[in-house]
Amino acid sequence: GGDRFQVFDVRGKTLLIWRLVWDSPQDADEFEAAALARLRGWGQPLPPRGEFRSFEAKPWRAVFGRRAGGFDYVSSDDPALADLAVKALAQP
Repeated sequence: GGDRFQVFDVRGKTLLIWRLVWDSPQDADEFEAAALARLRGWGQPLPPRGEFRSFEAKPWRAVFGRRAGGFDYVSSDDPALADLAVKALAQP
């Protein structure tokens, strides 16, 4: 397992992209449950899009999805920017 993240300044807005991989399916399941519980307590849930779940606490949007053997987490104070990043991550 492991993780990598990068923070970008895009025209004065913040964009965080974080990729996480766990050592076992059990570890991944535990992380997913905890992360989703935290996000539900942080913001308003938005309709899911594919494997991604979105939450909003204006002006911030956080998007979390289990994908390709790990997790992607995107957060931005520009919801359109967060959505664009998630769309790019979902490309094959």
